[in-house]
Amino acid sequence: MKIKSILFPVDFSDRCVSVIPHVEAAARRFGASITLLHMVEPLVMPYGPIESMAFSGIQPESLIAKAEEMLEEFGSTNFEGLKVQRVVSSGDPAMCIASVARDRKVGLIMLPTRGRGAFRAALLGSITGKVLHDADCPVWTAAHVETLTPGAHMEWRNIVCAVDLSAECTRLLQTAEDLRQTIGATIHVVNVVPGEEALPQRLWNEEFESVLKQEAKNTLQRIQTEAETAFEVSVEAGEVSRAIAEYARQQNADLILAD
Repeated sequence: MKIKSILFPVDFSDRCVSVIPHVEAAARRFGASITLLHMVEPLVMPYGPIESMAFSGIQPESLIAKAEEMLEEFGSTNFEGLKVQRVVSSGDPAMCIASVARDRKVGLIMLPTRGRGAFRAALLGSITGKVLHDADCPVWTAAHVETLTPGAHMEWRNIVCAVDLSAECTRLLQTAEDLRQTIGATIHVVNVVPGEEALPQRLWNEEFESVLKQEAKNTLQRIQTEAETAFEVSVEAGEVSRAIAEYARQQNADLILAD
């Protein structure tokens, strides 16, 4: 997996600062450059008793200049020895992040999950989802916990590859294989089938769950043949996100790959 450049949206919050070691570690691991992106809040003007209008192209020059100054300092005090570029923009956060990533042929977007100001809504959920949907490159996002443990999960030794049974997971398995070869990580492939908590009681029993698991293993074996991979597969049962999170905890995963 060749990642030549990383896009790191920056809002100067504590949450953003806590992600710096992960961005730096990834850049050094792949020999990648870093593009720091900061968004200036769009100018909002009242339009009526309730409505307002945002003018993303109209910004006081002083705000732009201040943002550029802060981003310059942020880049100069971090990422020693790495190639760092800086971009200040305004407008819809998700569109801007995806656009900058495409224009600069970014190989990886690394997003913190919580921030403040213009980025707060972006990094808490809906805009992050849009970036995941719109971006043409992989997107890394930090674990959704109150605080990140310093130094933890930066080496990517254990990677959980969460797959469904669609044709698209062939590409995901190939990406996992690329990472295995590139950085020597151990890959744990997991698929989740409906379990007791995901199905009405009248539809679930242990025998039915066993059948679903075996069918999933058979399908994934065929998909792995197409992907030319040979990972061991674990099939779990339950609600998808919870089952994957629990499996990742059991494996002490440093990274979860999902499509």
